[in-house]
Amino acid sequence: AHCVAEDEDAVEESDRLNPLGDFVKGAVDLRCCSVEVPRSASSSEVYRWRLRLISNGGDKILELGFMDVEELNDWIEVVQEAGRTSTEVHRRASDKSRRSSCVVPELSALVVCCQSVPYKPDSLLEDNPMTMCSFVEKNIERLLSVTAHRLEFIEYSRRHLARVYPAGSRIDSSNYDPMVMWNAGAQLVALNFQTPDRAMQLNHGRFIGGTGFALKPRQLRMDDLNQRLMESTPYMLRVTLLAGRHLSRPVGRGVINPLVEIEVVGAENNSDKRRCPTRLESGLNPCWLPCRQADAIEQPIPILEFSVEQPELSLLRFVLNDEDVFGDPKFIAHATLPLHLVRTGFRSVQLLNGFSHPLELASLLVHIDFNYSCAVDSPQLLLSFN
Repeated sequence: AHCVAEDEDAVEESDRLNPLGDFVKGAVDLRCCSVEVPRSASSSEVYRWRLRLISNGGDKILELGFMDVEELNDWIEVVQEAGRTSTEVHRRASDKSRRSSCVVPELSALVVCCQSVPYKPDSLLEDNPMTMCSFVEKNIERLLSVTAHRLEFIEYSRRHLARVYPAGSRIDSSNYDPMVMWNAGAQLVALNFQTPDRAMQLNHGRFIGGTGFALKPRQLRMDDLNQRLMESTPYMLRVTLLAGRHLSRPVGRGVINPLVEIEVVGAENNSDKRRCPTRLESGLNPCWLPCRQADAIEQPIPILEFSVEQPELSLLRFVLNDEDVFGDPKFIAHATLPLHLVRTGFRSVQLLNGFSHPLELASLLVHIDFNYSCAVDSPQLLLSFN
């Protein structure tokens, strides 16, 4: 004997589509019908008013009787509205079918490169490259904190897509530090774009130019990855802050006390931040150059040096703050740039607000220089700055 169990989901779906159940005796396609009301009715009939649905061929499909004209008019409106709705639904279905018929099956079969699978590096390294893994921020941070697992993830991201998204506990729409994920090879790092914080400013600097795409750094694309990451040629980045102009608050009045922070944001153990001296009440045209030779001893030119090991994994960041009477900095503007795109010489750095929109006329004048502390074996590193 065989036992057949009724599918409850199928029963619920059937009840939703057909709430009248067995009382339904048929269906009428209102798209092919017209409404006709007879001019007169016999006094001997029970119903004084009749409503007929006539097909395009002239055949009578359905006839309804009514006792008063108000009910007749209500039904006419219902039938006409149902006919318009049915026509619109049919038109949308036809458009969708027409668009689907224009898709080339061979090309459509290629658009399956984001099949989500669990992260298992031992099995995924030899798996189909058209699969991807998704990670919540806490899980990927825990994974990358172990060197062996970090190297496995970098090797995995060379062949597969990896997506990282914020934790659901961030109810204030805050963001995590995306540099850790980018420098491990993650291609899709999701952020809360509605929050103008440091993470979003780093995101603007990483994808500067507005395309939304950036080539993965060379170190993360090479086959001999372990040796390339361990053996790098460091050099010294020297940034000299000279002057600024039109440094003002985005809202309100008054002259600011410009406090400039210069930071190199890069790989692990290769990030550093320095502060330049504050210039009191000189936001319109602050100058960090000494006016007299005697002032050079008391107010030396801020020359900041940073040791950089992997420029393709690093960002150069300028932050303008307004220092209040208590010495606390308040964010005013920033400029974040990919370090491997920075050129030497005197440069005018355009400042942006918290949402990375340009501030009119606001900029910093700096001088940038590279000092290689040892011979460079790989010529590609030099080509990035030519």
